[in-house]
Amino acid sequence: MSLHRVRKGELRDLAACLEWGMISVLILTRNEEQDLPGCLESVAWSDDVHVFDSFSTDRTAEIARAAGAHVTQRAFDGYASQRNAALRTLPFRHEWLLMLDADERPTLTLVEEMRRAVTEPVPGVNAYRIPIAYFFLDGSRLRHAQTTQLFLRLVRPRMVRYEREINEVLKVEGETGDLKSDIDHFPFSKSLDHWIQKHNVYSTMEAELIASGQFLQSASVKTTLFGRTFHERRVARKARSFIILRRCPSGRTASCRRGRISAARRTNTTRLNFAWFTSRCGWGRTRGFARGPR
Repeated sequence: MSLHRVRKGELRDLAACLEWGMISVLILTRNEEQDLPGCLESVAWSDDVHVFDSFSTDRTAEIARAAGAHVTQRAFDGYASQRNAALRTLPFRHEWLLMLDADERPTLTLVEEMRRAVTEPVPGVNAYRIPIAYFFLDGSRLRHAQTTQLFLRLVRPRMVRYEREINEVLKVEGETGDLKSDIDHFPFSKSLDHWIQKHNVYSTMEAELIASGQFLQSASVKTTLFGRTFHERRVARKARSFIILRRCPSGRTASCRRGRISAARRTNTTRLNFAWFTSRCGWGRTRGFARGPR
């Protein structure tokens, strides 16, 4: 099944309606020869597409160059570090930047909405949150798996920076706005097994960060309840969920540390099972539960 849901002709028709010189595109990759072609096709309306590659060993760079994208390679040393390096070093042609992963596709309605946002800018707004629509193996949309699906993806590069190496948080100088149209995300495109392995890596890295105490300072009740953004509140909630495990009896430091990491790794499998079960049972089909707070 093709994961790209927009016809080429539609994209070219849209490109003819757009004024060039609006939005650059950034796609971070490592071994994405399967998903990258569809992603590049979905941003054919942009005249400034950058692929920031972590020295892929497959045809990722070749595919990107053949599509006319600018390819830059950098050794991967962390998720936030890699994204910040792209933001700071790449010569983006335009003031606004759309950031994507290779398994994501901006919809046509989103492209038009972004065009309006950047041509009629709101004073003080330097980034926009965009809803992410998740699709499962069979192509059906997952509507009940997350408390929010809004992510900062359309930004002024010089006004943002990433913090936290895993499950990064994007800090914005200035205000943020919200768009209504979706980015389609196909996280299971490489199989369910690949998704589980990837998230086991994420959860282990996150557990290591929390076990080291680096983010426990964020675990205040105030930040958990009243943090400025969802992602700040999310970091605080995760830190609080581990803080009790940090208080291990003396002499059991190593075993408690292993327990914390194991608990974190189990979390993502539990989320997946719940998402699958609720999608089949039809729980939470109200707009508020499906889409989360805006």
